[in-house]
Amino acid sequence: MADIVKQILHKKYTPAEIGAGNITSVTTNATTALVVKDVNVAHNDGSTTKPLATLSVGTTADLAATPSKFINLGTISSSTTKGASGSEIVDVSSTLSIRVPAQPITFVDYSHSSLAYITTSNITQCQGIELSVDAIPEPVGEQTVQTSTTISANTTAASTADYHGNFRQFVTNPITSVKNFFTVHSDASQNNLIYTGTFDGTTHYLTGSGTTNRPWDYDGRFLVAPDNTTRFKYYDLKGAASRSPHTAVHGYVDLYNKAGTALTRPTMGGSYAIHNMAYFSDNGKRMSVHSSAYNKEIFLVEWPDYTTESLAWSSPNNKTTGFWLLSNASQTSNNGGWGPNNDRTTPGYIRANYSQSSYRQNWFIGTTAYSKTKRILIFSDGHATQHANTLFFFWADTDYMSQTSFTANAFAYSANVTDLSNILGWHTSYLAGGNWGNGENTASISASSFRGRTGSSASWTHTSQFYLDQDILTFTNSMSAGNGPGPIVSWNMKTNEVTAAGGLTWAKYVDSSGTALANPGAGETEGFVIGHRSFASAPSSTQISSRSYTVAPELEVRITAVEESR
Repeated sequence: MADIVKQILHKKYTPAEIGAGNITSVTTNATTALVVKDVNVAHNDGSTTKPLATLSVGTTADLAATPSKFINLGTISSSTTKGASGSEIVDVSSTLSIRVPAQPITFVDYSHSSLAYITTSNITQCQGIELSVDAIPEPVGEQTVQTSTTISANTTAASTADYHGNFRQFVTNPITSVKNFFTVHSDASQNNLIYTGTFDGTTHYLTGSGTTNRPWDYDGRFLVAPDNTTRFKYYDLKGAASRSPHTAVHGYVDLYNKAGTALTRPTMGGSYAIHNMAYFSDNGKRMSVHSSAYNKEIFLVEWPDYTTESLAWSSPNNKTTGFWLLSNASQTSNNGGWGPNNDRTTPGYIRANYSQSSYRQNWFIGTTAYSKTKRILIFSDGHATQHANTLFFFWADTDYMSQTSFTANAFAYSANVTDLSNILGWHTSYLAGGNWGNGENTASISASSFRGRTGSSASWTHTSQFYLDQDILTFTNSMSAGNGPGPIVSWNMKTNEVTAAGGLTWAKYVDSSGTALANPGAGETEGFVIGHRSFASAPSSTQISSRSYTVAPELEVRITAVEESR
């Protein structure tokens, strides 16, 4: 019989196969041999990552041995290799294999959600999702709209005062497909109340659990709040199907520093507690800023890792993986003389001397492209007048701040305008209009200065939520619908460009019928319940496989050979 030239293998690898590793083989029988001529490899030119793959051969019996025996024929895919050609003989009863070692691919969804109302019983949430692969943003995101037409009194319950930290959120459990809501607000006595339940309001789980001065926040999966001086408690909104929502919290995370030492916070109660969670894309960690009261210690907390599709944080063995002192309670009067070079101002001093309101002030933490250990701490001064709210900026250097003493002098320190400009490359030059302040050697900018610097009609106020990641500052737009790019604003601190976060423009801020929505956070004191939350989460494997990523690594292999019958 004549020899046959044929394609003996054609394989396109899924992201899961690249991430976990894969071996794809072709085996000859006792009467057939192969002469491999060409190995054609295709990559995604839009991705900066090119998967690694090698070609190997060996007798089938040797491959089944322990340890397995095979001959490595060389690399067929890498950043510098794309295929191979030649005349490699695969004998009878042998196996030719493409070996792709595990090369994890990091998929992240940055979700920006904004809530609006049509009536008190009809609430709509619009969400803009920015996709990224290995920290490379996708050029096109996704928009989703969720509308609930039956909302109970617990869902619509809200404070009659404009305390910060009030918000609502709808989430869909990707495992159970159950739509849940939760609403968090402070009442007049500063009880941080939480209501969670099904989307239609018929079933309630944590209904009305008041936690005085112990605020909840959301990281895209977990609701987290302090429980006592040694631990935090959590509620899993995206748990496994076997972990049904119930009226009790799901578990606890104990307080430990990075060295693994158990810690106890010096204070638990107080007035106007703070707890804001964030995601650090440069190291894949979830962090939060926490304080038991407006005039107490401020801490940076690093949370234990978890995956989207598995049961996570199984009590009682959960521990924080880092806990740093951002500011101690006593440093409020002496200006200057602090930081590594004794030339900076403390967060406590700025809070004590520049805060416009204790219960409206807030703290946020974020990242820049400059460093994975030097974070940026942001203080929102609590000014309630439209456009007057001011942000102050500090270095939160985890290599410098104390993890052992809550009375230490090693805490966050002020970042001045020169730092932001020369070190971070932010667009702060006085030549562009002098919109940045630098009082007390501390960089600051008000909402009105932001408008003057960027020319945007968007604005923030004391009820706005802030999210800083890789030099992009995202915040809740406090202007009425139509002003600024959308309900959630992204301000690129390096380019001075202002855009709609997640592509959620006002044109896309509509309910499921296409009706334009009003911005519930517009005005000076109308935003009783913040409608905006930004968070990052890992998409499920089902979501990943259903999408057409343009920057994800890809690997496709075709092998052509001459088949010889013996």
